[in-house]
Amino acid sequence: MQKMLRVLGDRRAALQNQDEKQKGFTLIELLVVVIIIGILAGIAIPVFLNQRTSAWQAEAESDARNAALVVETLATSNGGKYEAHTEAELETAGFQPSREAAATATYATVAIQDEGDNFTVTIDHPDLDADVVYNSSTGGLSEPTTAP
Repeated sequence: MQKMLRVLGDRRAALQNQDEKQKGFTLIELLVVVIIIGILAGIAIPVFLNQRTSAWQAEAESDARNAALVVETLATSNGGKYEAHTEAELETAGFQPSREAAATATYATVAIQDEGDNFTVTIDHPDLDADVVYNSSTGGLSEPTTAP
């Protein structure tokens, strides 16, 4: 009986030592984790990039509407007729673009149509493929068209 208990005790000690040696992850477990992280990154990265583009689009649309308000305000001092204005003139009248244009670039452009009865404001955002255009004849933003 003593011998049998000693053998069982030795066997139990050997099993405990064997369990201590087998700590860590198997190669299969590590591969599964890497694959799951890859799938999650494949979903998250495009969503993140689309959020940035949406934010840039909203920024440009806001700037177009704000510049249009300034042009409308300037027209009141001109008998209701619209005039072409430079970006510096718009800023003097209160237009504050969301971002600084490069020294050689023009961010906001005002064009006059129909002998001063209508105007368009074009916002050339550097991070967007297409310009954002506000058209006073339609009273809103026109759909952006991207070059192929």
